Amino acid sequence: MSMPGSIDPPSQAQGQAPIIMNQESLRYLGAVIAESVTKSQDVVKPTKFKGGNVKDPEKLFVFIYEMEEYAEARNISLGGSELTRLCAKYLTGEALIWYKASQFKFDRYPWDKFCDTLKDRYLDARFEAQQLRNLTHGIQKRDVKSYSDDFIQRARYVRSEWKDPTLLKEFYYSGLKPEIKASLVTEAADDRYGLDDLMLKAQQIDEIRYKEGRRNHSPSHKDKYQFRSNFKGGNRSGGEERGVDADGDIIMANSMQSKKLSWTERKFLKQNNACCTCYRVGYKSFDCPYRKDNKKNPPK
Repeated sequence: MSMPGSIDPPSQAQGQAPIIMNQESLRYLGAVIAESVTKSQDVVKPTKFKGGNVKDPEKLFVFIYEMEEYAEARNISLGGSELTRLCAKYLTGEALIWYKASQFKFDRYPWDKFCDTLKDRYLDARFEAQQLRNLTHGIQKRDVKSYSDDFIQRARYVRSEWKDPTLLKEFYYSGLKPEIKASLVTEAADDRYGLDDLMLKAQQIDEIRYKEGRRNHSPSHKDKYQFRSNFKGGNRSGGEERGVDADGDIIMANSMQSKKLSWTERKFLKQNNACCTCYRVGYKSFDCPYRKDNKKNPPK
């Protein structure tokens, strides 16, 4: 029982109410601050496209890509015609004149349709057909990562209807090497695996095969990355065996030197700044102190 003039303690619900309100207020305040910071960041505007004779098709595709990135930064949908009307602000020269001539029609085009119209206008008529042929008939010639990068690059150059994920997955799988395809039969037939998943799996398999190949590889005598000497051991002609000099360098005896260096050995010595007479690193042939012992000039 409370005394007269005293204040009853608040209930548990009444004591927690202000805390909940404070948390909601802080959450709302944080969202407002985050939104203001995002809007205050500098958004890179697209480079203006002037049209004309587009000798480099990449310029048009870069312009389209920059417009889409700019639209996403400003929360503009790529499905409607708002981005098409915004695109007119970044056209100049002949491209702007072409747009103004049919502005009433272009302003109602959705972005995908307007992109195809730009390609029809400024790309060679055979360009997209050639890129589609490269996409559908491309084959893996090097590692999987290089093939994947080339495939993504070619996929940028085809029309929107050919960018269906299922079709791209089939095109990509058909161009892989047979040994890689054999390990991806299940993933290629499974609809749960997308193109990105298939690319990642193919690269993992390629890396595993590469590591296993290196581990099981025994270099031959013709391996250009392996220096193999045909020196034969023996004593010096005077009976004295050449061992280690004052600098700690190993000196080979004359009988250990081959009569004629192969081009692989000569190249190896030159790359390592080694003398072609005594085979010590850091010497030049004309500075070699043992040059006279060979009774012939060192090979050039």
